[in-house]
Amino acid sequence: MISSIDRTAAFNLTHDMSTGQLAPELTRIAVQMNFYRECVLGSDTLRMFCRTLVAGYPASRFVPSQDGVPDIRFCEEILHEALYHNTEALKNGLNMDRARERASFFSDLCANCAGAALFITKEGRMGLAPRATCKGDVMVVLLGCSSPIVLRPTDSGQYLVVGEAYCDGYMDGEALLGPLDQTLYIASKFDEGTGKFWWTYLEHETERCTIDDPRLGELPPGWKKKSYEEDQFWNWFVNSSNGEEIKGGDPRLSVEALLERGVDLRNFELV
Repeated sequence: MISSIDRTAAFNLTHDMSTGQLAPELTRIAVQMNFYRECVLGSDTLRMFCRTLVAGYPASRFVPSQDGVPDIRFCEEILHEALYHNTEALKNGLNMDRARERASFFSDLCANCAGAALFITKEGRMGLAPRATCKGDVMVVLLGCSSPIVLRPTDSGQYLVVGEAYCDGYMDGEALLGPLDQTLYIASKFDEGTGKFWWTYLEHETERCTIDDPRLGELPPGWKKKSYEEDQFWNWFVNSSNGEEIKGGDPRLSVEALLERGVDLRNFELV
């Protein structure tokens, strides 16, 4: 379990809202959640709010960057302008050549937030969840799920599934493996040879990449990587003692391996 939900605020958004309609709604959410005054340029609060509104903006993780996809810093500027109702700056600012990126940001924001609620956990983490999410619900990472899940405790000790969520700071395996080294980031890098994008760990300064999560450490006894045509893009593991194979997964993420790392695994009975 990551945490419990401390407070929520449901968005009143549609997929086709104009900038003029969006600005007061974003301000309402920030005021209701009591962090509006902290949303100054360069602040951690504005950055976290921005990442949450666009669910981390995975589109910005492509290397090389895609046309029309703004970086998160530019998104923060746009959000700051919207929060303080500076609609003239939004329409006529110095970055008119980036109008397409601005439109992309607001389009993705509406797509993510329509029908959703903003939440803050007891530890101060921010995220997006289904509109029905409420105080007292719990945020968990279920093994096998790619995103955190909101569950609701019941009097019977079982849990109702509220739905999938984005939780800022817990989308890259942090709940199981801890934070990623700040010198690295996860990106989808284009390979000319295969003509595809592949997920990789990149160094900020050198752009050197690896497919191995540096947080995992050594392989368990008996396991080794198998060489094959595209082994620089995804892993294929083989256990020499029993012949077991794992394609695309990792034996270091098994229940036994996670328990050995000291991860606090729990069982949730769902209804």
